[in-house]
Amino acid sequence: QIQQILARKKLDEMVIIEQAVQKQKTICPEHPEDIFSKMKIDTELSKLDDEEVQILKYVYKEIAYSSKMPYFAGNPLFAMRLLDFSEPNIENTIVGECQSGKSAEIAWTAWCSYFVLGCLPIIYVRNNGGKNQGSEDMICAILTLNDRITKVLLAAQMPTLSAKIRLCIENRRFLLEVATDTSKIEADGLVFRSAMVLITLMNAAQLKKMMEPFRRSRKQWFPATLQAPRGAGWEVLYTDSQEREVRGLVDIRTATDRIIRPDTVLQPGTVVRARKSADLCVQDGLLKSMQRYGEKDGKRRVLFIMDEADLTVGNPERNKNQGEKLLYQQRERGDAYGVNRGAREYVFGCVFVTATPQALFMCAWENAQQRGQRRADESEPDAELRTDSDDELDPESDPDGRPSGTGARVLRPHVVFADRPDNYIAYATDSGPQNGRFVERRVLEERFQKVKNMSQIYREVWIAEQGSEEDWRQMEREVVAKGDPVELWPGIELRYNQRTKAAQVHCADRRRRDEEQERAYQRIKGMYEQAREHQRGQGIWQQDGE
Repeated sequence: QIQQILARKKLDEMVIIEQAVQKQKTICPEHPEDIFSKMKIDTELSKLDDEEVQILKYVYKEIAYSSKMPYFAGNPLFAMRLLDFSEPNIENTIVGECQSGKSAEIAWTAWCSYFVLGCLPIIYVRNNGGKNQGSEDMICAILTLNDRITKVLLAAQMPTLSAKIRLCIENRRFLLEVATDTSKIEADGLVFRSAMVLITLMNAAQLKKMMEPFRRSRKQWFPATLQAPRGAGWEVLYTDSQEREVRGLVDIRTATDRIIRPDTVLQPGTVVRARKSADLCVQDGLLKSMQRYGEKDGKRRVLFIMDEADLTVGNPERNKNQGEKLLYQQRERGDAYGVNRGAREYVFGCVFVTATPQALFMCAWENAQQRGQRRADESEPDAELRTDSDDELDPESDPDGRPSGTGARVLRPHVVFADRPDNYIAYATDSGPQNGRFVERRVLEERFQKVKNMSQIYREVWIAEQGSEEDWRQMEREVVAKGDPVELWPGIELRYNQRTKAAQVHCADRRRRDEEQERAYQRIKGMYEQAREHQRGQGIWQQDGE
């Protein structure tokens, strides 16, 4: 019995130690109520040491649980803390209202992807206008986040790590470097030279750079240095990439771009220009390059973040355009991996960010209807979305547990609504956030033109002095029916207009008006000028009294 008690006590101590170890690996153990805050830190890309991990946890807690923008009231938090990355099959969607900080959400998601999930974040912006506006806005959001992280580190009260924090600030250890071209990302080492985020357009050309080898640039001749003679040619070292290869004299020129003759005497170390071979000019697709960093749950260490995500999904089958097909569908020919899956099948995760999620929801619902997967119980989670075919994933089709092209995994949607700031202004709705300020719609009883014309002034003055609204209408009807003019004032008549087939006020010509007629005309004109002066410079809302 004593041995059993001691064994049980030792087991309890081991459990406590294991829990402490697991808690230390968690990004934010102080907030176990949030899904992402319980994630374990993956340092495969960042290569953070133990001290840097402690700094990382401090930065995450300070930013994740404070207002996402300094001018937002009510302390709205980032939605990233609620996203689910427990498995690669989850498709996270952040629904945020217009101008409620979606760019900041995307920047923070990218930061957490690299430092917590250990995945390279790739932000896709809208294709139409995204190169000029979308990319610039996203770069600005990343730089703003970098400034905020620097301020958090400068204000950190961690005496035991103060020297390490200063070093991290100097080395930009926890800041994201922005790349806008896939070919600029170097993945040739064991670690990235710095934390990296790729911002690119959501179109077929950019997706192909993920999947297929592509030419780095259209240049043919590159600066190089002669190393040693090799037969009839020379071994050259390219200055830009530090790559070596043997090139013939026809592929080597002087530094001034002159042809080298066969009788020219060359020496090792001579600076020349050499024409790269096709093999060195072609770069592997990014997903293949990421193989060097291993896999995360059987997928490449990449996270897709889709800005304006409703524009990336056009129909339930996700094959409306070439971009959707490259993301989700089987391909007509095998790629660099020898299979024909979509890009989504390769990567660890995907985050949709949108203010209008209806396209995503409706396509998922219609997809479930077509495939007979709609849940009978409405209280159960949303229907799942299959990529490629309906076949279940066959573990034997691929030694790594990935589909061979005839089967595909099931994507499970996980929807999170971003917090609304208290100083946000929106229309009142029965669903959605109920905080903030609301715009109330009212029907205006009457609207009038910005400047009244003389005919309207004639009508208003006559009604005020001689009759009613009904009397004026009756007079108009009689003029139209009989065609006889009716005198309103001396020299001013209501006549029938043959062209418009309606009654119209007519004033006698100035040269033919007598003194009495001129006084009547000038009185009406004075009222017209006064009305114009009163309305000049007023907006339509001021005129309506709103």
